[in-house]
Amino acid sequence: MWFIDTDNIVRIEGLRYTVTGAYVNDLTTIKGIFYKLPVVNPDVGDVVDKGDGITVGIPFANHGLVGGDSIRLERFVNYNGDFLVHVDTTNDELVITATYVAEKLTGNEFIYVAIAGKVADEIIFTYIEESNGDYVGTIPSETPMEQDEDYVLCVKIVKDTEQVLAKITHPAGYQGM
Repeated sequence: MWFIDTDNIVRIEGLRYTVTGAYVNDLTTIKGIFYKLPVVNPDVGDVVDKGDGITVGIPFANHGLVGGDSIRLERFVNYNGDFLVHVDTTNDELVITATYVAEKLTGNEFIYVAIAGKVADEIIFTYIEESNGDYVGTIPSETPMEQDEDYVLCVKIVKDTEQVLAKITHPAGYQGM
């Protein structure tokens, strides 16, 4: 479970390993990116090689994103993960830095748009000493959130050579006293 407390402090409570059920108490930090919902979908069409082999174009008319924005792609065959939007992005094409691999999009792929944290500048969550899997972090106060709207927090846990992604979805709201 997670929630946003006063002063945009985010609490992740009772983080556990799925297989063993043991609390995750042995990490010093967890990183995360906060995305708005609902997800958006690219247009039907082909991913395009932008000519240099390291940037690709995703057909997506009127997306409203600009270079430097952070997104998460899912349900793509070759381009799943977190990306910064490239400066060559246009109104009808979303450009990312990735090695080109041909792919035909169905329009059912997911694009999450970050509203707090971004690739290489994530929200940092720190373990609360002597707790049972509790971590805290802070979402910037200028983050645009509306009550009763759904948001997703993608948390990346890195330990040794293992990396785990947890997606936690919840509507924004106020907690009573």
